Amino acid sequence: MKKVILIVLMGLLLCPMEMDAKQYKTRRLNEVEDFTKSPTSSYVSVNLNETTGILTLYCVGNVSTLQVTISQNGVDIEDDYMAVSNGQSVIYDLSSYSTGIYIMTIELGDGTINQYIISVVDD
Repeated sequence: MKKVILIVLMGLLLCPMEMDAKQYKTRRLNEVEDFTKSPTSSYVSVNLNETTGILTLYCVGNVSTLQVTISQNGVDIEDDYMAVSNGQSVIYDLSSYSTGIYIMTIELGDGTINQYIISVVDD
């Protein structure tokens, strides 16, 4: 069965592509920072390999704790809370995920919250 992938990248909707395998796309939804805490220069870089489904989160700066939740239809698929250090990577393999829309929430120890949509659309 062939898959049709709806490509959503930085708010742009491109033409569907026909593929023999799954493809994965991410798009940042929002960023919320808790301004009651002192500002830091820490952040998490998100890189998703669109053909393999390998999701890499690269921690930069003073990211002391990291909570990552990936959910679909309100059900948590991944819910991890971990201590991380500068330069550490956290890797998720999404290749076993079924087609659909997933929400990934990344919360840093400083109160910064980032949300991403991960989508795989079936033909």
